Amino acid sequence: MPTAPWTGAGPRPIVSVAGGTRGIGDRCAPSKFRPDYEKPLFVDAMLSRSWAVAIAD
Repeated sequence: MPTAPWTGAGPRPIVSVAGGTRGIGDRCAPSKFRPDYEKPLFVDAMLSRSWAVAIAD
C-alpha cells in the first residue's frame, strides 16, 4: 500500500500481480528464493502513482 494519499478521480486503483511459481509447497514460494523475485520493475511505478498493489507469493 502506498503511503501517499490518493488524489485521483474515483477510488484508488488496486492492481494484482501474479508472478511465476516454483512448486506447490510454502518452501517453494518465490520469496523464499529471492525476496525481490515477486517485485517486477513496474511495481515501483504503480506505487509511485499511489496505486495499491497486491502481489501473490
